[in-house]
Amino acid sequence: MPAAPAAHSPVRHLREITRMVCLLPLLVAASACTLFDSPGPDVAGPPVSAAASGRSAAELVSELERGTDPERRLAAAWTIGRNDVSAAADALTHTLRHDPSADVRETAAWALGIMRFQRALPALGEVIRRESDSGVRFSALWAAIEIGGAPAIPVLQVALSDPGPSMRERAAWAIGANAPARAPAQLITALNDDNADVRATAAWSLGRIADARSSRALAASLATDPDEDVRIAALWALHRLGDAAPRAPIEQALDDPDSTVREQAEKVLRGNAEWPWPRPWPMPRPRPYAFSDR
Repeated sequence: MPAAPAAHSPVRHLREITRMVCLLPLLVAASACTLFDSPGPDVAGPPVSAAASGRSAAELVSELERGTDPERRLAAAWTIGRNDVSAAADALTHTLRHDPSADVRETAAWALGIMRFQRALPALGEVIRRESDSGVRFSALWAAIEIGGAPAIPVLQVALSDPGPSMRERAAWAIGANAPARAPAQLITALNDDNADVRATAAWSLGRIADARSSRALAASLATDPDEDVRIAALWALHRLGDAAPRAPIEQALDDPDSTVREQAEKVLRGNAEWPWPRPWPMPRPRPYAFSDR
């Protein structure tokens, strides 16, 4: 999304005021006064009434589908999400896939996450797979995490192959947070990621799922990973596997060159290992503008 604007001339201020006046008919449908979404509740003010939603949905859909000004389309997408205008959700999904403006696509992804619109999951996975804009992919992943549940797991698996390590790390975290019955093969493969944070988070996620099929991969990480945090996370995950975990690699970790790894191995063998860090953190919530500053 756009950065904070620099100081402007009086002429530009007047131009921006004029643009604001043009946007007011769309923004008045939103219940909040702030230009940003807060990191707290989904809707800062009360949603519009059912009748008002029905009337505003047609206007908002028309703006999304036929509007020529990307700022007005962005404001429409923001209003739909902010007020949970469910009648416009399918149009929002179409906007996510096809709008020419990255800012509008990003705001559409945010809005679908705010609304927890499950039918948007295939579109979110498609966007994560093919979208070139990292901000759009980030918001699409956040939306899939917000929707959650078993239907979101295939979308999160797609994100495990994202070029951005922070995306891969968040996807690994989200799979563990959803804790499906079986660990996706892509999550086990993530133990070999070139980013240590991704590998450690993948180990945490596999520990949350506690799928015995991951035991060999976790044991290999414990034995060979060059990063001590990854080895510690692998120990915790093996602890979570219980009797399904091989004991020999854990005993060998008692001779690890890192003292913290050795301590974790002792705890695992005593059966009282805990996750040693206040992480991984949940994925931060995007904070879209109600309209562009440009």
